[in-house]
Amino acid sequence: MLATNKASKETPTPAARTLVFVEVRFRKSILFGRPEATIRMTKQRRLCRAARHFLGSTTAYTQAAARFDVLAISQPNYLPKFNWIQDAFECTEG
Repeated sequence: MLATNKASKETPTPAARTLVFVEVRFRKSILFGRPEATIRMTKQRRLCRAARHFLGSTTAYTQAAARFDVLAISQPNYLPKFNWIQDAFECTEG
């Protein structure tokens, strides 16, 4: 599930490597919902599956942790608004 506010963040150690996958969503208006609301469970599963495949097939990243961020952009009144959601969701399936 997409979480928009995490209470605590873990601070990675210098030796830890995290690869950040960013999903960018744009909506001209939020009249029919916010851009981040368009990332449903089906899309999250697809992103997780693609990330697992990439991490498993790329030798440089086989031991790297993954994080999923969302960059939600809306443009009310022609003024862009950016909402960067770090660690927006987690992959729970194996």
